[in-house]
Amino acid sequence: SRLKLLPLQPQAPAAPGPGRPRPRSELEAMARAGRLEGGRGPMERRRSAGLLAAAFAAAAASAVAVLLLVAGCGSGGCGGSATAFSGPAADAARGRQQLLARRRLRSSLDSSGRWQSQPPRSAAAAAQGAAEGAATTAVLIAPAQFGVRADYESLIAELRATIDVQHIEVVDLLRTDWLRIIPATVTNLPAYLAGELPPTPTLNFYYERLDEAVERLRNKLGPGVRLRIIGHSIGGWVARGWLAERRELLGQVDVLMTLGSPNRPPPEGSIWAGVDQTRGLLREINRRFNEIEAELKPRLVSVVGRGTVGGLFAPSSADAGGLREVWDESVGRSPLLEGVVAATSYLALCGDAFATGDGLIPVSVAAMDGSEVVELPDCNHAGFVPSPTDSLILPETYKWYGSKDMVPLWAPKLLDSKTMAS
Repeated sequence: SRLKLLPLQPQAPAAPGPGRPRPRSELEAMARAGRLEGGRGPMERRRSAGLLAAAFAAAAASAVAVLLLVAGCGSGGCGGSATAFSGPAADAARGRQQLLARRRLRSSLDSSGRWQSQPPRSAAAAAQGAAEGAATTAVLIAPAQFGVRADYESLIAELRATIDVQHIEVVDLLRTDWLRIIPATVTNLPAYLAGELPPTPTLNFYYERLDEAVERLRNKLGPGVRLRIIGHSIGGWVARGWLAERRELLGQVDVLMTLGSPNRPPPEGSIWAGVDQTRGLLREINRRFNEIEAELKPRLVSVVGRGTVGGLFAPSSADAGGLREVWDESVGRSPLLEGVVAATSYLALCGDAFATGDGLIPVSVAAMDGSEVVELPDCNHAGFVPSPTDSLILPETYKWYGSKDMVPLWAPKLLDSKTMAS
């Protein structure tokens, strides 16, 4: 008998249904739109956090500030064990991948520090990359300790609404990446005890993630992409350390802006200088960055909030001498707890528990040498508190650098640069 061959008819993709998984691209789009959370978008989830979440967030903020040293950590002082999240084999595999990424990044730079063009996949891709890369500007966000991209979605939205910037990349850190500080510190215990920790290898986990972010931007936007870096909290001085290590990239960076970063160590000769939460990391990064010739540095902008005065007592003259409220129902916050957290952090960073700052970083330590300083009234450190899963969202009344009222006060500074490339 003969088999009759029928022509194959193209079929439309089957719609997702029970038992049939959705394509990965569709899931990613839904996740970005917030539709995988029962139909609620990011802003709806923020509003639904409620007073109870705010209370837990404030308590968590105290624990983070006091125990994990959000403001100045990265020093190896984080507790816990890394073995639950990684092992020698996993660490070695990741190390190989990140080394390759850094080698690819370095190999794409010529001796003058300019991007070299790489063979494109097609002539059309080459033309498009050359056209876009020559004038395209991207913003690169270096997160706070334990911060991830999702924590900056509201800031990114406000940034897009305020200035004309299309390309924004957040350094793709995992919360567990910070645990890599522990083995890096343990293997260099004498330097840790002496307060002389070197930035490498201690901060290699962060530097490597920054390398990967730059490579993603190059691949997406072309070799001529210009970079404007925003470093939040510890991300500000880590970004400076990274640029001091990767000086071949300085020609690509137009602006370096820090948001609530402890850019200065405690006062020399004070007991807090001896304690030094960063165990020498910040001093060494400052030394290396300040060695860079002024004409090679990007434009520097230091942004710091003035939202919280440290201490137990209300700072206003009307309430002079009065203890702060344990809970203020009108704003859904605890002024007493905020004052205690601020006093604890300010004391360790500048030696003055009753200073003014953003609730974690006092104004006196937030300015980079040679930078423009922008002070924001009623601005606090962060609108979120990192947790092992989704971050806890603080009330909208707790304004921070990413709040709607605050972004327009600093974002236009990103458009000013020494080269005005875009």
